[in-house]
Amino acid sequence: MSKANTFLSLILMCLLAACTTIKLPPTYLYNLDINPLIKNKPASPVFEKTLAVDVPKSTAAIMSRNILYQDTNHSMNAYAFNQWSDTPNHMLANLLMATIIDSSIFKVVLPVNSRANSDYVLESTIYQFHQQLMSGAKSSVHVRIGFYLLERNSAKIVSTKQFTTNLETNSVDAKGSVEGFNKAVNAISADVITWLASLEL
Repeated sequence: MSKANTFLSLILMCLLAACTTIKLPPTYLYNLDINPLIKNKPASPVFEKTLAVDVPKSTAAIMSRNILYQDTNHSMNAYAFNQWSDTPNHMLANLLMATIIDSSIFKVVLPVNSRANSDYVLESTIYQFHQQLMSGAKSSVHVRIGFYLLERNSAKIVSTKQFTTNLETNSVDAKGSVEGFNKAVNAISADVITWLASLEL
């Protein structure tokens, strides 16, 4: 082996050794948490009906574990080393189910893929779910979700409603973003309860 090849091999070995010693920061996982149990809820269901809750639909970008933010140039990005523990879609479905169960609006609340029959299905679409960066080191979270209540057997639309929440964050980072999202989705889930309870089923 020539001296040039030997020298090149030594350089490559050093580079590989250096690469193996680089330590990446840990990845932090975040949840959408459910608010505490509702106090003074009805002793019996408002409706003697069964509801199935479907997982919200969305774009592929939202249907991921990325925590998304949009800068002032309208470019959508994701925080590095910070992720949701599950997709917002699945976490929202769980949050909605827990909130509706706790509200005692329906006799039984099930996931849509349950083998049990249900009278109604709650479908939804997430249109917005990102942090918006603004000038002056400020940001806000934007959440917009459309809901559709359907009769299960006939697929007839009973009622539709869309809720939008924009909240300024406490900090312009992933932690502030997650705090804002938690406040936003719990506010929307409370609006969903008010809407469902107002229907004549």
